Amino acid sequence: MSRVLFIAKGLHPPWATGEASYARGVLKSLLLNHNVKMISTIDKHRIPRADKEDIENFKSIIDATDCEYLEVDYNTFIKTPLDLLKIDESYDKIHLIYPN
Repeated sequence: MSRVLFIAKGLHPPWATGEASYARGVLKSLLLNHNVKMISTIDKHRIPRADKEDIENFKSIIDATDCEYLEVDYNTFIKTPLDLLKIDESYDKIHLIYPN
């Protein structure tokens, strides 16, 4: 099973933005055949609008796999997204979904 580093902006419910919905689909696909480490920002203005069922479904996807899910602060991430790639681990593939 190959190792994948997946970096996405705002990958959490609600799925109100195109990039979050697209990233969720890519993540689900990657989790079928890969060991995934995911790094995502949290968009705090979207969280209050999230449906509890959506949150539980998303958590169950993460919990049911070996996905390592790391949340990082948006302001830190926007300043240093490439620093996240300078990790002392090796990956077979890197997927980056980060508009702007």
